[in-house]
Amino acid sequence: MWRGRRNEAIDLNVFEDEEEEKFEEAKDPLDPEREAARNKREARYRKEISETRESIVSQREMWEKIVRDSEEQVSRLRSEVNAACGERDRLRRGVEAARARRDATVAELTAELVRVKIRAAELSSEAEMLQHHTNLVTKRRDQRKPKKKKRHSPKIIVAGVFQTCLEEEEEDD
Repeated sequence: MWRGRRNEAIDLNVFEDEEEEKFEEAKDPLDPEREAARNKREARYRKEISETRESIVSQREMWEKIVRDSEEQVSRLRSEVNAACGERDRLRRGVEAARARRDATVAELTAELVRVKIRAAELSSEAEMLQHHTNLVTKRRDQRKPKKKKRHSPKIIVAGVFQTCLEEEEEDD
């Protein structure tokens, strides 16, 4: 964290004293025009120095404000990033838990499917075996029974008797 120095005088007083001594030495008491020009320059220099001091102070304050604002913004952004990371971690844990539940459910359903398929295969095998035994029993029963004459149904018999009766009546006539 940057902290500016509060030395607002910035040791310019030392330079002012040295400049004043130079001006004192360079004074020529005999030439008033030079004295007036020198005083003008000195006033201009002092004004520039004072404006420079004010500018330095205002720039320092501006930079300190910029640094404070930047530090506040960095702090705020860090807290936002930490909050976002916390949310991301919470969501990741939720996703991982959901994946674990899904994997457990898939494993359970896969095991159940295998059990059902095995049971279906066993039942199919038993059904085939029962059908085979039924076929064998039916064949043996058919082989042991004596074959019966084919009997006509009562309708055919009645029709045949009626036909015979009619034929006999025609012969009598």
